[in-house]
Amino acid sequence: MRHIYITLSTLLLSVMVLLPNKAQGQYHFNYRDSLGTYKVVFHPNDITVFNSRSLNIPVSSGAHEIRLGMAYCADTPSDYTTSNNWHPIRNFSELGEQHSLGDELWFTVGFEGGRWFKEWFFFGGSLVWSGGFMPVRYTPTHQRVSTLSSNNIAIIPIARFAWLRRGIVQLYSGVGIGLALGFNEHLSYVETLTDLAYDVTFIGISIGRELFGYVDLGAGYRGLISFGIGYRFNN
Repeated sequence: MRHIYITLSTLLLSVMVLLPNKAQGQYHFNYRDSLGTYKVVFHPNDITVFNSRSLNIPVSSGAHEIRLGMAYCADTPSDYTTSNNWHPIRNFSELGEQHSLGDELWFTVGFEGGRWFKEWFFFGGSLVWSGGFMPVRYTPTHQRVSTLSSNNIAIIPIARFAWLRRGIVQLYSGVGIGLALGFNEHLSYVETLTDLAYDVTFIGISIGRELFGYVDLGAGYRGLISFGIGYRFNN
């Protein structure tokens, strides 16, 4: 009987000792060596399990990324790279003697999403809308009577290759090819066009880790210059 009592007491004491260790959870500390700085998570109940993250690079493998931005000088199925190249009226006699065209506005907006499969390799897709608007005015009163428009949508799978990663700064290049649709409204008809959409990023820079800003210099349906903000998940 005494033996059973000692065994139960020992078991109860062991449980009481182990419970505080289990409640300790995790220890966090930073470690620095010649390769960079690391944030280490240590599990006291299992010394074989730990997680570390390098803090001297902007993107980690497996991170998901989204971007929202604007651009200047983007191609379209009608080869309109600037607002001056868009001519919604082929025959000005259609306009009428008492009507005139107003100033044109041109916008390019893009949304992107994808994943960094490696710290240096990204693959995803870009959805780009590029459009122009030109008012038609009644000349005697300068009143707007209608608005002509050009709407262009491009869907482009994109691959990027980061060739410099330091701190929160990343330099990269990229290429993509996809499909584009254009809908151009003229005075007497609507023109529908399709084209092979392309994008080449000669050099791009992003600054930040989770929340970041970016500027890309290139050519194609994303524009000559594209810029905006983005966010990375699981980074």
